[in-house]
Amino acid sequence: MVVATKKSSKPRRMILVRWHDAVHQLGWLDKDERDEESADICLSVGFVIKANKSVMKLAQSVGKDDEDVAQTVQIPIGMIIDVTELIKAASVNVSIVPKLSKGSHGNATA
Repeated sequence: MVVATKKSSKPRRMILVRWHDAVHQLGWLDKDERDEESADICLSVGFVIKANKSVMKLAQSVGKDDEDVAQTVQIPIGMIIDVTELIKAASVNVSIVPKLSKGSHGNATA
């Protein structure tokens, strides 16, 4: 989903980033352990809130006024393998989003 609000016309792109995670090991390592290469590949999905030559920053959630964000991840550009655009930036009519009501266990339901 792409988010744009009534107060903001600035849409956000939703992307999937595949990237190499950094590895940190504690304690002493023998030669075989020291020379082992084990870079995990991570997948992150989110709204682009910052992208420049150094970092790409994503947010899982964007507030209705497009100012506040939550659950962010900042990925160094050099760690990124590839980026897939899931939904292109476009304005969304927020009035079409269904209103949620509380379910029997306090969970939101449509």
